[in-house]
Amino acid sequence: MIRKQGENPNSLPRNLYFTFCGDLLASGGAHYEKGHRTSLDEAIRLANRHYSDDFSESLAMWQLRNSLWKNDLKSLMAQRNVFLDVIRTHFSAHSQQYSPWATALFAENCIDKYAELLVNHSSCGLAMRATALGSSSLTLEQVMPLFLITHANVQAVSGGYYILGMARAFLEGNALSFAMIAAEAAEKRGRSLSLDFLESHNLPNLRDIRPSSSVRYVCEKRDPYCVIKDINQDGIETHFAVSAVILILNEIEWFDVKNGAAHVVLRAMEIGGDPDTIASIAMGLYGLWQKDRAEAELSKILL
Repeated sequence: MIRKQGENPNSLPRNLYFTFCGDLLASGGAHYEKGHRTSLDEAIRLANRHYSDDFSESLAMWQLRNSLWKNDLKSLMAQRNVFLDVIRTHFSAHSQQYSPWATALFAENCIDKYAELLVNHSSCGLAMRATALGSSSLTLEQVMPLFLITHANVQAVSGGYYILGMARAFLEGNALSFAMIAAEAAEKRGRSLSLDFLESHNLPNLRDIRPSSSVRYVCEKRDPYCVIKDINQDGIETHFAVSAVILILNEIEWFDVKNGAAHVVLRAMEIGGDPDTIASIAMGLYGLWQKDRAEAELSKILL
C-alpha cells in the first residue's frame, strides 16, 4: 500500500517509521470510549495488519512537505484535491478508518459549504500529520495552507502547530521540557495565523480551546480526561488528543519507564478515545526525542 502511494518504504525518514509503528500497534484500541489496560501481546494480537489514516495522511504530508500553497478558499479546495489524489488509493480501500468528516470534506465542491466544514472541524487530524512536517524547510507561515485544506478550526490548527513545534525541537536535540516551550511558541503563532484567516474570510471562531492549556492542566492532574466532559463526544478533539500525547511522554520521563515504546502503545490504548492517533503522534515524537532507544525497543516488539 505504501508503494501504491508512490513511495519505497526503505526511502522514508525514520520519523514516519515511528508514526507507522504507533498507528499499527494501537489500532486495536477502543474508539470514542475509554480504553482499558491490556498487555503488549494482546495489543499486537488485536492490531490491524495495515496502516490507517494516521500514517497515510502523515506520509502525504511528507510527500507534500515542499509545497508552497496559497491560503484563499478557492486555492485551498484545489490543494485539497491534490492531497486527496496522494491518499486516494488508501482512502478508497479503507475509508471507514478516516475521520467521520473525511468523506464530506473531500467531496464538497461548494466553497461556502467547504468553508463551513473547515471551521467546524476540530478533530485531531492536523496534530496527527504535523510530525511529518518537522524536517520540512517550510516556515510556520508556509505550513498554514497544508493545514487549512482540511481544518480551519482554531483548536485544530493550534494543536497541529503545537506538535510541529515539538517535533522540530526534538529534531534539534532538545530535551522534553524545552520542546514543550517550543511547542507553545509554535502554537501561539499558528493560533494567530488561523485567527487572521478566519477574520479575512469572515468566518466564525468555533470551539476555540487552546491545546497548550489542556496540556498543562492534564499534566498537572495526571488525568487525560480532566479536560473533557464525555469521551464519546470529545475523544477525538484536538486538545484532548494532544494533551494525552504529552502526558504519555511526560510519564516516560517522570517514572523512568524502561520501555517507552511499549508505554506509548499501552497507555494510548488505556486512555482510549482515539488510541491509534494518540499512539501514532506520541510514538512519532518519542522516536524523534529518543531515536536510538525507540528503534531498539520497537525492533524487539516487532520481531
